[in-house]
Amino acid sequence: MKYKTIIVDDERLARKEMRRLLAEFDEITVAGEAENLSEAVCLIEKEKPQIVFLDIQLSGENGFELLEKTAQNFKLIFVTAFDAYAIRAFEVNALDYLLKPVNPERLAKAIERLTEETDKKADIRTFEFDDRIFLEIGNRSVFLKVCEISHINSSGDYSEVLTAQGK
Repeated sequence: MKYKTIIVDDERLARKEMRRLLAEFDEITVAGEAENLSEAVCLIEKEKPQIVFLDIQLSGENGFELLEKTAQNFKLIFVTAFDAYAIRAFEVNALDYLLKPVNPERLAKAIERLTEETDKKADIRTFEFDDRIFLEIGNRSVFLKVCEISHINSSGDYSEVLTAQGK
């Protein structure tokens, strides 16, 4: 699978180096570069990338603000010279956090993590209408067809599964 990518960094040489490093990966296509958040927002809306490589400290801006300005429908890999933001990066579900200068082996691990995550999602199968699920009800175990479920309620640490018959 090819992943459309954009690079957001206020330093031209850093963008150029990141582009050079990413050229080593057949699964990555760099769709564009942005040097500030407003350019990044426009580029994300236009290109709809699967991955954004984002610097945190941009000239007078903070990379985290990008998440507030876009509908985040992409994987985020922070690329920064500062390790102080690592915890916050993972709090916003960043796929990875790379320190500058970017180590090619470390970048390869980030790309590998991306492909592993994509493969896991491909393995997930949703329930079909006639599938059965296994439930423990009190001291009994039963198979229930998905089509018989009317709704599921949260009940503390448990779930209440109700059917059209109210059971």
